[in-house]
Amino acid sequence: TGDDGSGKQSFIENIAYMLRLDQSKQGYSYTRVLKLKAQDLLSGARDPDTVLLQALKKANKQGHFILVIDNIGLFLQSGDAKISGVLSTFLQAKNINIIGIADTKDYHKYVKPNPALDSQFEKIHLEPTSSADTMSVLMEEYFGIEEHNHMHVTYKALRAITELADRYIPKGAFPGKAIDLLHEAVSYASEQRDTYVTEDDVRQMVSLRAHMDITGVDEQKKDVLLHLEEEMKKSIVGQQMAIAAITNALKRASADIANKQKPIGTFLFVGPTGVGKTQTAKTLAKEYFGSAEKMIRMDMNEYSNEDSIDAVIGSADHEGYLTRAVQDNPFSLILLDEIEKADKKVINLFLQILDEGHLIDGQGVKTDFRNTIIIATSNAGAKFIVEFLKAHSNPEQNAFKKALLDELMKTGMYSPEFLNRFDDVILYMPLTERETIRVASMMIGSIIHELEVSKGIAVQITEDAVAAIARKGYSKEFGVREMRRAITDTLETYVADFMLQHDVKRGTIIQITKEDLQL
Repeated sequence: TGDDGSGKQSFIENIAYMLRLDQSKQGYSYTRVLKLKAQDLLSGARDPDTVLLQALKKANKQGHFILVIDNIGLFLQSGDAKISGVLSTFLQAKNINIIGIADTKDYHKYVKPNPALDSQFEKIHLEPTSSADTMSVLMEEYFGIEEHNHMHVTYKALRAITELADRYIPKGAFPGKAIDLLHEAVSYASEQRDTYVTEDDVRQMVSLRAHMDITGVDEQKKDVLLHLEEEMKKSIVGQQMAIAAITNALKRASADIANKQKPIGTFLFVGPTGVGKTQTAKTLAKEYFGSAEKMIRMDMNEYSNEDSIDAVIGSADHEGYLTRAVQDNPFSLILLDEIEKADKKVINLFLQILDEGHLIDGQGVKTDFRNTIIIATSNAGAKFIVEFLKAHSNPEQNAFKKALLDELMKTGMYSPEFLNRFDDVILYMPLTERETIRVASMMIGSIIHELEVSKGIAVQITEDAVAAIARKGYSKEFGVREMRRAITDTLETYVADFMLQHDVKRGTIIQITKEDLQL
């Protein structure tokens, strides 16, 4: 067993080669190794179990056979109980040896749930090769390419294959995905009528495989980071300290000061509801990964019992929501909303991700989180924050943060181990009345823009109307969430009534005053 690309086929071929050279000392020098292609048998035979039975009988009679089934999970996936029975019978035969090949996912899904069959195999799991071993494999592969294709590959290109495949191609294992990338780069250079494969050729191929342009990614990321704080401030009202802490942590990660085996950045946002925690995550996804759609949001209230662990990482029968989402979108921001509501076992899963940068899902497949940013939000301590600010009008930030963390640990809400796993714990302050008016103006502006784009309607609203809506929606307890309700009850309701009562067409101008909204 092993992940795709870990070398299962090569391992078997090497065994056959050693037997042929009589390098085994166990009396197998005349043993024949035959491969049975499961796909061909299942698709080409009317009664595949009968064909399999006849083949195994013949092999057992002649003796000195090793039968290799290249995708044993496919047999079991077919649901034919006869095939499973035939295999179980001949696994006990003395004159024939059977080697089954299964990728990690198929093993956990089809072989392991069949104890009668699984127990008769001796399991050998092939781990992916290390970067150093992968380089050695690539060098050997390159010598063959040089001899047969008359192409040359620079050492920098081979090094780039190893580093970029590890960074940008999470699916598949070493050395397989590196070998594939090498051959693709050779083909690409050959099409360009070049006899040398360079680092740029490798970057072009990785860009195609990763579905993103990485040819200038380092320079692009530098530019994003240099302007990240400025761009985030355009969408986030207040929370200057929070924005600065986030951007500084990401800059450290970019400079490789942080651990490269962990996610890009991990943060715990703590503060009252409706003060910008979720909006910060959305904005960060948009600015750092290029789109707000790059955010994977999990409402942790839905994972509040220990059985929820299967929903997160899956089981032998089904895929998990989080692991599937990250496998499909490895470059993304993961938002764990209200993490304090999750079951402890679920939280422990995330501690592993924060610490190691990967997770083995319920089907035995390794999911890579190194290209993600993980943000957990929490309303825990919100009451303490409000009370502390009443007693200290302008507290020193570090002292304030320490007092909050001490409170969270003292009440048993979070353990020191949990808090220390994050790159930083970010405090979110209640919004002032002035900041709330700014939020209202931004939210109203967004609605007006959407009406203009979707319906061609221009809405003009006076400043005192905006201020009146902001005052109506201002709430220290519910923050911006109460503001949304106020805007819905006033502006959106007024526009909806106006459109029902008038012949509104593209180009119509709707003027709104404080009096129109009865504020």
